Amino acid sequence: MSQQINQSIDKIRRQNSEISASDQSSKLSRRLMHYCIHNRKQVIFVAVFCSVVTLGTHPTEDQFLSASLDGTVRLWDCNASAAWGSIPFGAGRPTAAYDPEGLIIAIGVGSEEIRLHDLRKIGAQPFNVLKTRIANSPPWSSIRFSPNGNYILISTAGNVCHLVDSFLGNVVWTFSGYNNQLNGKPYTIEPCFSPDAQYVFMGSTDSRVHVFNVTTGNKLCVFKSDHTGAIQYTKFNPKYCMFASTCTMSCFWIATVPAGLPLAAARS
Repeated sequence: MSQQINQSIDKIRRQNSEISASDQSSKLSRRLMHYCIHNRKQVIFVAVFCSVVTLGTHPTEDQFLSASLDGTVRLWDCNASAAWGSIPFGAGRPTAAYDPEGLIIAIGVGSEEIRLHDLRKIGAQPFNVLKTRIANSPPWSSIRFSPNGNYILISTAGNVCHLVDSFLGNVVWTFSGYNNQLNGKPYTIEPCFSPDAQYVFMGSTDSRVHVFNVTTGNKLCVFKSDHTGAIQYTKFNPKYCMFASTCTMSCFWIATVPAGLPLAAARS
């Protein structure tokens, strides 16, 4: 069942209570919109007059965050049209994400540091600042925590992403060997973790999914796909051994190896 929404959708995220969050843009203003799948109720939030470049959904509550070029990360409740909190971060293009428990918000600033804020103490200074300062890194495009909270994965506008220790801020591994350009056009690639935080799944403009081992930093295998374009997004099911990848279409993947067989054995 589907319903047409006559608006320009720029970004969309799935909320845990089956609510979709998106950044809706026009020539005059940019707004945030929620659409409830259950009752088809659409909620328009207070207009935001600078581009929203990041959306993140709370892992357990009907809340989400937005990071904008106006220098703030705003916190929203899905049932209220006004933000209930705001975290200023200054100038630059931000990235932001919740931790797996939904208690910490990480804000990437200036592609060189990650500020950790306690969600229960909004208005206070960050309780930790991770000074990554990765040499010669392309600009950051997104950040995300691993399911166990031990790592932060930094996606970039280039063909590398960085795995950072979420407590110390040091770079554990830099993953590369995938493509982010097609016919001279750059694409933003957003990877994901497996639910056990042991692997990183990365799309590519070569229409394949590249899999990296978090423990060793090595590329484990490359999956061929039915995609015909650049795979920009991968997302793992939080409970089952299934993930999705998208270009202009979506593909769903399930394991075809016997239970208990290590993923490394499935490379062939």
